[in-house]
Amino acid sequence: MVEEFRGTKEPVNSKEEICETQQARAGIRASYAATIVTTPVGLLPGTQYQLVFVTQDLFFASTSSISTYNANVAAEAALNATLAAFDTANGVTWTVIGSTSAVNANVNAPSSGLVYTLDGTKVASSGLYGGSLLSPIDITQFGNLLSGNVWTGSTTSGTGQPITNVLGGAFPEYGQSNSITGSWIAFDNNIPQSPNIESF
Repeated sequence: MVEEFRGTKEPVNSKEEICETQQARAGIRASYAATIVTTPVGLLPGTQYQLVFVTQDLFFASTSSISTYNANVAAEAALNATLAAFDTANGVTWTVIGSTSAVNANVNAPSSGLVYTLDGTKVASSGLYGGSLLSPIDITQFGNLLSGNVWTGSTTSGTGQPITNVLGGAFPEYGQSNSITGSWIAFDNNIPQSPNIESF
């Protein structure tokens, strides 16, 4: 599983996107494309914000390379033509919300302000790594609801778990996309890296 991701863009509303990445792509779920919201309602021009989604596809957490997860998340975002066009027009770059032995999630996907899912729901007012969220990160890049486990390799503060529990470790930490407590990013690490699950 892979969960969140992060990207940066500077359109009229100078935004920063966030998303957790996935690992080696293994399975794809069938889905329809709902309407996505890339500019949340009610924000003043120039307001900075981030977008976050849970990946529709499933991944392994077997590599310790953060660039692989970032590439997977970017590829997931590109599957939605509307989101891809928005990203291109605004210079958005997506990165995973995940920690490896070399890179922490809070460095790979920094977050300190407003965060929204792709259905326009506010997830956080002052960044993702404070423990709890205002709303779950359970909307895919297509705008669809998806509840499940997501690979993160991270603690609630966005730092890496012990070496065996980071992405690429034997038993990576995973979160839950339907949670608003700290378990959204750090729920458990009792399964090996090989099962396919989502990413942020």
